Parts: sequence; C-alpha cells; structure tokens
Amino acid sequence: MKKINKIKTQFTLLVVLTLFLAPKVATAQVSGYAFSETAGTYSPIVGTTVHAAGWTDPAPVSVPIPFSFTFNSVAYNACSVNGNGYITFGATASLANGYQPISGATGYAGAISALGLDLVSNASTIEYTTTGVSPNRVFVVQWNNCRRSANNAAGADWNFQIRLLETSNVIQVIYGACAATNATNTVVAQIGLRGANNADWNARYLNSATSWANSTNANIINSQTVLSRNTALPPSGRTFIWTPALFTNSCDPNGNLIIYSNYDGGVLNINVDQNIPNLKIGICSYEGVTINIAGTYVGNVTAVRYAGYNGANAHCSMSAINTTINGVPAGITSINIYPPSTIIVPNGSSNIVCAYQCNLGNNGGCNTTGQVAHYFLTHLGGTLRYQMAQYGCWSGTQLVSTGGNCCLVAQALPVELSYFSAHCTTNNQAVISWETASEINNHYFTLERSTDGIVFEEIAVVPGAGTSSQPSLYRYTDTEQLTETSYYRLRQTDYNGQSETFPVRVLERSACTESSTQLIGFPNPTKDRFVVQLSAKEEGEMQIYWSDLHGKIIRTERVFAVKGWNSFAFDVSELPAGSYTLNFDGFIPLEQNHLLLIKE
Repeated sequence: MKKINKIKTQFTLLVVLTLFLAPKVATAQVSGYAFSETAGTYSPIVGTTVHAAGWTDPAPVSVPIPFSFTFNSVAYNACSVNGNGYITFGATASLANGYQPISGATGYAGAISALGLDLVSNASTIEYTTTGVSPNRVFVVQWNNCRRSANNAAGADWNFQIRLLETSNVIQVIYGACAATNATNTVVAQIGLRGANNADWNARYLNSATSWANSTNANIINSQTVLSRNTALPPSGRTFIWTPALFTNSCDPNGNLIIYSNYDGGVLNINVDQNIPNLKIGICSYEGVTINIAGTYVGNVTAVRYAGYNGANAHCSMSAINTTINGVPAGITSINIYPPSTIIVPNGSSNIVCAYQCNLGNNGGCNTTGQVAHYFLTHLGGTLRYQMAQYGCWSGTQLVSTGGNCCLVAQALPVELSYFSAHCTTNNQAVISWETASEINNHYFTLERSTDGIVFEEIAVVPGAGTSSQPSLYRYTDTEQLTETSYYRLRQTDYNGQSETFPVRVLERSACTESSTQLIGFPNPTKDRFVVQLSAKEEGEMQIYWSDLHGKIIRTERVFAVKGWNSFAFDVSELPAGSYTLNFDGFIPLEQNHLLLIKE
C-alpha cells in the first residue's frame, strides 16, 4: 500500500477527449458491439445487380454470402437486401416499405442499417460483390446514387456500402459522395444494428445540422435517428465500424463469486449443483427479492450479500415484500439497501440499485454490470466466476453449473493500448508513457525494469481507470540514474486477477544526460494520434506551427504549458501520409524547439 501511495505522486493521469466511442460489453447482443469511426476511402464496386434501375420499395431480395458470417452470435450464409438502405438476417424478410429497420418490430433475426429511411432510385442500382481472398474476404452491398424520397431532387444523390468482413465478423458502413438539398430538419435516418428484436440495438444519434463525424451513441430509445440535410452529411470516406466482443460464460473458470442482477426482482431460486469451494453469491435488484438457495453443494456457500433497492414488487405477481434470503445460515447473509457504489462511472448510478443488461450503458438509472461486479468483489472478495443479468422477473431455477450470460471481462482487449514508450529526460532520468484508448475492468498497471531484458523487477504500481470510455494517458518518471541499457515492461491486471503483458521497450541510458531534450513526440511513426511532451521551466503560452517538407505551414496549435512536464495529444488522422515538422514558439525557453513527425 505504501508503494501505491508513493507512486501516486509520481505519475499523471490525463483524460483526453475524443470523437471515438468506446466499446461496450455484451454476450449475444448487438448492443455489446464496439463502435468506432474513421476517415477512410470510398471505393465503388461493380458487382451483381440486386435491384434494377427505377426501383422504389422493391421486394427485399435474399442474396448469398460466400462465407460464414457471424452476426449476433449466429452464423449466416445469406442476407436480405432492402431498398431502403439496410440488410437483414434470418428466414423472415423485412417489409418492402419498412423504413425504420432498428425500431421496427418485424421478426427478422437482425439488421444492419446504413441509411434506414424511404429511398428511391435515380436510374441507379443496388449491387453486391465479394472482394479479397479467404480467410479475409469482404462481402459488399452497395447503393448507387439513390435519393431520399422526401427530397427527391437533382443533386441530392447518396452513395454508400455495407461491408461484412470474413473471420473477424466486423461490420463496416462506408459513405461515398452524398448530397442533400433540403435546408430543414425533416429527413432522419436510422443507422446502426438491430438484434433478434427491437429491444436489442446499437444505433447512432445526431440531432444537429453538423457533420456525421459528430454522431453519438445516446442509446436512449431504439427509434433514435441521425439527421440528414444540406449541412448534416457524412464526409466522403467516413466509415462507421462495429466490432463484436468475444466472451465466455465464465470470467474465471476457477472463480468463487457469482452474481445475479436484474430490475424487477421476484423469486430467485438458486441450485448449487456444482462443487465450488468457498462459494460467494451477490444479488442486486431494484424491487424486492425472495432468494431461495438449495442444492447438493449448498454447504459450500460462505457468503450471500444482497445490494440494491427494496421497492414494492408489483411486477412479479407478489405483494409488497422485503428482500429475504433462505436456505443458508443467517450468519453468512447480509441485506444492504441502496449502498454506495465502490466505483463511479459516467453512465451508472452512484449507489448500487440494479443492473439488468450486459453492456456498459445505463438505462433507467441503474448501474453498469461493471459497477455491480466491482461492488461485490470489494465486499465479498474472491474472483468473479460469472454474472447473470436480466431485465424482468426471475423465474424458474438458476443452476450454478449453467453459468451467466455476461461477464465483466472481455477476452478481446480489456485494455486497448494505443502506445507504450520510454524516453530520456534531464538528469539521467527516464519518462515511461502509455495511453489506453479504452479500459474495461482495469484495476492497475505494473511497470517493471530490467538491465538484461530477462530478469525484471517491479518499480511501480499505477492505478488504472477501471472502466473508461475515453482515452487515458499515463506517465511515470524513473528517477534511478542508471548507465546501462534499461528494458521496461508493462503489465495490466483486471479486478478479477487476470493480467495481460505488453511488449518490452528499450531505452539506451547513455543518451540520458543533462543536455537531453525537453521535447518528446510519440508514437512516431503514427497513423492517428501524436502526443507531445515538453518540460517547461515556467508556465506560459506556446504556438506550434506544423509544416510540410516544403516548409509550408499547414496547421497551427496554441497550447498553455504549466511548470514541469506537460502532455498534449493531437489528432493527425486527417493528414496525408508523409513527414511534417512541428516548430514551437513562445516565451518558454526550450533547448530544442522542433520535432519531426512521420505520418503513415
């Protein structure tokens, strides 16, 4: 504990705002797909015509996908193409005049919408084809020069594609040249994913007359829309990306904590039919619950804790009740009404009250599943085996051996690391920096150092951001004045004890001298983000001039530096590939006043 307290004075955590939205967590739900977007290139395809020219509300047509594509945990070899800007899966086709594919109640098994509204043809086609070679093929459905029926005017054509990627099962929506003539906010589109019914969705939202690059994922209702008008359009090449998260039904197969959480409460019957030593059970709900625990191994249960509200239960055919726990000794049980959360996140309640969906979002004032898991891990200890979450009343019997339907920890990137670097500072010291694009259940980082690259020793424990939907920048100063080469290794540990180790970084300590640079830029080369760190002897304002290889100034930035080390993050995704020079001008003296940036 003393080490952690000491380290807290030596590192800086900066939350950097970004336009990118972070992943959500779910199992078998499109609401759990991670969304991101980028500036890409629209490449038209020439393929098989699905609809002839002159269409308006044509009958949806089923077309084959030449590889197995998994959507919402189900594999498909065909999809149905709707003329109104979307595709669907399953035996039930969409309606020809179905203009709201995400909120629509039609019984198709899922939908992907690029422009879900009433569209008509401008003597154009809808085509599909497949590019690439196995196992990295891409199935593409393309709408050419279609128009919105509400503003079917010359010069108002839209071009876009839905792309399904083999193996990764990633979904891309890419927009080409798009135009609109209307100057009023009357034409709205549904864009995103719908699952097996309209209670499971992952949609975009924009209600301002600005670029679609500014869309958000409010997820308030399934009928949320994106505005389209003459000033609200996707830039050509704008790419929306949905990536499925991969999960097991067990966070830790050897764990001993299981959690049941819902909204409506009811009668929760738990059958302990599996031999789990030192089993601990957490229950969370908004309305009162009668908890009955039985089974062959019920004697293994050492703790049962209820945390939530205790509202009158009118939804589950029960009279007004107080939560009760039956079947285990009273001495191992506790009922906690509306207790404070042990971890605060922007989209969850500050008190433990309920959690009924696997994703990180919050509906109806409840907690995220991450908050609930953290609460019970804090108070009961152990490691998380699984979590079962649902919305409605508990029914039937929950078998411990069956597991849960969601897990706090994703198999794919609980921490998405943007970079990890080591640089010299003055006085023969080293600055170790890393940035995460997002974090899920991240407890802490362990920083290790080695002089031979084989045997490492721990030099710092840095608290993580828990679950964060925004990039986080970390920096630690290694004050040991070494002369030999230093090797640095970073390890991340989740709240359930699982860890991930990142590649080693090498620093030639012989370069760390009194005359070392005060100005550092990384990662370099880079594709999208460039971080500048500078050491200022006093506070003041600085102007940064970005120049191309011909010396032409293409961009300027004004920053304010405080005394000591400063970090500034810049988005360079829109810059063409090439080399750029950053010159720093201001009242703060720098031994070196320029950096070279290589944009990939």
